[in-house]
Amino acid sequence: MNTNTNYDMYVPTRVMFGAGMLDKLNEQPMPGRRALIVISNGKSTRANGYLSRTEEQLHKAGVETFLFDGVMPNPTVGNVDAGAKAAREKGCDFLVALGGGSVMDCTKAIAVMATNEGELWDYVPIGSGKVLQAVRLVEKGARLIGTNTDLTGPTESGIAPACRALVAPIELATGKSAYFVGKPNPLMMRTGLRLLGVHSEEAAIIGDRMDTDMVAGVESGLDTALVLSGVTTREEIGQYPYRPRLVLNGVMDIPG
Repeated sequence: MNTNTNYDMYVPTRVMFGAGMLDKLNEQPMPGRRALIVISNGKSTRANGYLSRTEEQLHKAGVETFLFDGVMPNPTVGNVDAGAKAAREKGCDFLVALGGGSVMDCTKAIAVMATNEGELWDYVPIGSGKVLQAVRLVEKGARLIGTNTDLTGPTESGIAPACRALVAPIELATGKSAYFVGKPNPLMMRTGLRLLGVHSEEAAIIGDRMDTDMVAGVESGLDTALVLSGVTTREEIGQYPYRPRLVLNGVMDIPG
């Protein structure tokens, strides 16, 4: 499969993050009048009122809204295709990602496929859908870099393979070991601290895995908070020789 290097992608992303920022959404310049709001297939965005507040803010700005709520915690090509179809059918001229990393990443891919033909993998030079191509590139001298060592990730239907599991076939086929730049590698933590201009004593890491998130915090000198809404359960904490400072049921329990 060849990579399509001719495409139309205009994604001027604005990220609004922090307490009270959602209430300022209507003050932002809007790139269009018909927005597709993209959220996960979970319940929290609706239950906590974030969806209704976002719709209200966009309506105040004169924007008509439509909803796509089919993003899994580890988004699939099927999620992207369904979102792109919804955007085209509703005639949306911009997208609003309401959620975390999975929703934001999936929304960027939806933006690509809403305005381009073919399949998503036509526009991606490497990934789980192109293991064979990745093997060929590594054999020719390309460096094999992974983002993190998470073996699995949670989905609505159960555990799904994550980065480490997807890189493993390439390692096995080529005999080359990947270098993982993300958690628990302290390199990512030190880089983040430097970009933020803060010391490790002034920062915290919040995650749902003892084997990557929490050990990354411990080894980097960050404050640690484990949320039990993802992979690690309370019973599994005892399997590790280190402990997070806080153990919370979910992100909504993070102290202010």
